Amino acid sequence: MKRNIPLVLILVVAFALRAYRLGHIPMWEDELWTAYRSGIPLFSMLRQLSGFPIHPPLYYLLLNLWVKCFGISEFALRLPSVLFSVLSVFFILKLGELLYDRRTGLCAAILLTVSPFNIYYAQEAKVYMASWTLGLISFWLFVRLTKEFRKTDLTAYMAVAIASLYVSYVGLIYCFIQGVALFFFRKPQPRRKWLLTYLFILVAYVPWLWFFFNQRGTWTAIRWIGQTDHYISRAFFLVDHVLHLFPFTHRVLGVSALLYMALSLLAIIELRRGRPLKAAISISKGDQLLLAWFLLPFFLYAFVDAFVFHVFEVPRYVGFVHIPLLLFLAKGICRLEARWWYPLTAFLICYVFTTSVYPYFAGGRKISDERWGEALSLVQKEGPPPALVVTPVDRRCLEYYQSGLHIQTMYPRGTLIYRGQAYRSIFVVVFEAMKPVLFLPEYFLCKERRMGNLILKEYHHRDDP
Repeated sequence: MKRNIPLVLILVVAFALRAYRLGHIPMWEDELWTAYRSGIPLFSMLRQLSGFPIHPPLYYLLLNLWVKCFGISEFALRLPSVLFSVLSVFFILKLGELLYDRRTGLCAAILLTVSPFNIYYAQEAKVYMASWTLGLISFWLFVRLTKEFRKTDLTAYMAVAIASLYVSYVGLIYCFIQGVALFFFRKPQPRRKWLLTYLFILVAYVPWLWFFFNQRGTWTAIRWIGQTDHYISRAFFLVDHVLHLFPFTHRVLGVSALLYMALSLLAIIELRRGRPLKAAISISKGDQLLLAWFLLPFFLYAFVDAFVFHVFEVPRYVGFVHIPLLLFLAKGICRLEARWWYPLTAFLICYVFTTSVYPYFAGGRKISDERWGEALSLVQKEGPPPALVVTPVDRRCLEYYQSGLHIQTMYPRGTLIYRGQAYRSIFVVVFEAMKPVLFLPEYFLCKERRMGNLILKEYHHRDDP
């Protein structure tokens, strides 16, 4: 019983950090899409996703059922991500314990508990945390199977792998990495059973793959992502991002990067005492799996970015590599002498908390800081009817606020040409970084307000008294 007390305390702290102010942060565009898909009938949601397969349907299917029980508030929509994140803290301990030892697993769980990147996406009503957690569980089951091939673990592994594939396309990368690790590093004994396992998983995923390949030409949602020219430098930026989240405050990047790199290298470098002190590379099977989990996605994404879709520029698409990174970091810490474990772990906790976690909670905003509810509420209070609201996001997303306003979407995005006289006022809500092309000859700009990363432009008709 005493053995589980540290784990229970870690999980309680993890939940508290992720649930804090969960419903107070304004939802941004992608979260509003989640709210929209969660509120429409199941058949309509499946039909929309099958016609535009930017994500597989399982996460939205579960969330659709979830909101029927717990409502569709910001807190309720984000709570599943919180629960998945806390579950990942538990399973990173189990995986670290399975690959190395209990102490390494506990250290990894502590680091993940205060990970600013993990906390940030745990407070977002998006598919990422569910995908990363299912991937982590699949790796844990995978390692168990390579140690002892049991039917119960095999059944659980297939179920989790299929669920991961139907939650996010990243599940394909998990299966690929595990297949590479299995047949190149671990030399499985029941090779025929493993082949049948992956064949079963593939057959179970074929129905959605048909939609994916049939509709991939309609993927307009990711065309805003530019192609990467310098993949190595970009990979370093992505690693820095998933370890620190983003620079809320000025950091000494060189010092912190060297510290993280040195501790991670200790995971595969064994120091042998003698005259002189010798250092030798020692890569275990667990290290091989983690290295494949960390390195292969960067090669896969570089290939996809160059020949299929541009995806390498977005940190969240490769965010799952923070799991093997933290496991390496934990192993490196635990390879030091015992007297250094606690002060070094305490230093890292204080470092990430003061540079990223605390500023995030103090600011209370997401990176995008899109205050759509505030903007629509202001229009509803001040706008003289009849009024038109024009936004660059799909008007279906903004139905979440049930404002009753006449909302129109900019097509093409960032362009508005209106020559009519049907409205006394027109409110244009655009992103701060956007430079919209607005042509309203019958209207004049009355006011302009900033709401986070949104700009609200208020136009009145020239004949309006």
